Amino acid sequence: ELVADAVGGSLRLIVPGLATTPFIGDGCCMVPPTENFIADQLGSWPGALRVQVHVEAGLIDIELAPSHSAQDELVTTVTELGYHVEDLWLLEQS
Repeated sequence: ELVADAVGGSLRLIVPGLATTPFIGDGCCMVPPTENFIADQLGSWPGALRVQVHVEAGLIDIELAPSHSAQDELVTTVTELGYHVEDLWLLEQS
């Protein structure tokens, strides 16, 4: 189970495939995995205050609002983009 049992705080997703996946999606909807695109997808979740993507390092840092626990949804979103989340770290708790 990757998901930390916490509300709020900062998460770090370890996603080694960020730097090696050439495109996200399929057919006419393929886009390169830019930091901004991935951050926009994750930042659209309620409770995601700030998202920083470090493609070359394979890291995604997400700051959650104190009242939200969206870790499950965020991991699912990364998986749906075509990446495997290897690990999840709870960096700090609000």
